[in-house]
Amino acid sequence: MLAAGATVPTLAATEAVQKNQKSADEKMVVVASRAPKSISEIPATVWYVDSEAIERGNRSGKTLGEILAKEVPSLDMSSGARTNFGQNLRGRPMLVMIDGVSMNSSRGISRQLDSIDPFNIQRVEVLSGATSIYGAGATGGVINIVTKKAESEELTFESFVSGQSGFNSSEDGDFKLAQSVSGGNEKVRGRAAVVYGKTQGLYDANGKMVVPDMTQGSLQFNEVVDAMGNMTVDVSETKKLNFTAQYYSSQQKSPYGLYHGPNYSQSPEVRKGFESDRQMGTKRVLINAEYIDEAFFGQQLLAQASYRNEDYTYSPGYLRASTDTFQPSGDNDIAYMSASQQKSEVFSFKTALVKKWDSFSLTYGIDGYHDRFSSNQTVYDPARSAASGAGKQTAFLDGSLSRGSNGLFGSVYPGRLQHHRRVERFRWLPIPNHEKYSG
Repeated sequence: MLAAGATVPTLAATEAVQKNQKSADEKMVVVASRAPKSISEIPATVWYVDSEAIERGNRSGKTLGEILAKEVPSLDMSSGARTNFGQNLRGRPMLVMIDGVSMNSSRGISRQLDSIDPFNIQRVEVLSGATSIYGAGATGGVINIVTKKAESEELTFESFVSGQSGFNSSEDGDFKLAQSVSGGNEKVRGRAAVVYGKTQGLYDANGKMVVPDMTQGSLQFNEVVDAMGNMTVDVSETKKLNFTAQYYSSQQKSPYGLYHGPNYSQSPEVRKGFESDRQMGTKRVLINAEYIDEAFFGQQLLAQASYRNEDYTYSPGYLRASTDTFQPSGDNDIAYMSASQQKSEVFSFKTALVKKWDSFSLTYGIDGYHDRFSSNQTVYDPARSAASGAGKQTAFLDGSLSRGSNGLFGSVYPGRLQHHRRVERFRWLPIPNHEKYSG
């Protein structure tokens, strides 16, 4: 028996699709304009990632970058790691914001998506295409992350527990715990939330540990804390205040590292026994205040002031530098291990006035932005780290290495040099019968 069938949309089904499309087009977003606009009024491509899509990805253990890569067609695939370097929007760099506060800074550190846990996200608005409405860095578009806020006056609790494992070893297991409470009254509403997550190793299909990314930041053996609180105050029918504060920490504490052998005599391999005072990490403090007046002398007033403090660290890496002294052997290069730290402190304010007429509207205002950036690089004693001896290693910052174009500080992370010695640990702990891992 041969059977064939076709689905013919009924009138009711067609009307339902049109209704859903209309509802989507009427969603209000701010990613394409300083003032809220419905998607149907925006002459550009706007993607709206709702709470259901974010929760679905969060339950499956995906990072924010992986969730957005799945939901936004013009966004490149995520590396699944700490960095979003190479994850472009329409093939070009993107500007990432949280509640309208830019996560970009003067230093091009690609960790903007390593800034908030999906548990604290209500929706994500994505403007696909170049724009300068929020400043520089948006040649590919803008991603605006909108945080969760109290939705009603009733006291509401939200809990989240997740875990996953490939059962490859005792070091193959991740988990996340999250809790929030929200509520208020007619005038004041608020929400407070805390997220704690911990990851362990990643394994391939053969059950072997994947080589960790030591350059831009693996999320293996990582701990995340995301504490966020916000408050909304209805001053009057036309005036509103919003306050948001966040502490975010994503720190790697990996017992595995790349082992180069005594005096860097072999190709790097993953070994257990690694210990260092400086590993991959992201810390951020964000404070944001917004004031909205819908009837400011016949206009809409939108004002925002924010403060952002960020601290990025990197794991020790293997580099080479030229010495200033002549060596009879002709080898003037010296190998060393180093780890950098980047710090940013950003103050910003934005004001916008919107005047609407029947056929058009005018938006004008003024912005201010101050970014203070500093960096330092810890260089471990070359002789001791090369020999891979046990014990503490002293940071080699007395200037005996070249600082020229091929030198230690010439082309690697320019910034403020710390002209003082500091003690850092970087050693391999002897572990009997260690296993070698490859990915």
